[in-house]
Amino acid sequence: MSEKKCNLEQAEFYVNDLFDYLEIKGNNQSLFNEFCKLLMKYSEDTVKKSWNDIIYSCELPNGQMAGRLPKMREIQNILFKSIII
Repeated sequence: MSEKKCNLEQAEFYVNDLFDYLEIKGNNQSLFNEFCKLLMKYSEDTVKKSWNDIIYSCELPNGQMAGRLPKMREIQNILFKSIII
């Protein structure tokens, strides 16, 4: 039985939530789209399981600058490790 992949609506919800949390604003549509595409490669359960680790790997905003996402490769590794566990 194959697991249901994360759909676009779910991926956008996660990415919007993270961008709001990190106060990432402005013209970041390509980053947003790339992040959504990455999440949609994995199952809903994998994304849910790894979401806390993804959030904890981000740099928080400091009042002057927005927070920062880790490199996509690091996010992909977190997601991949959640499949194995």
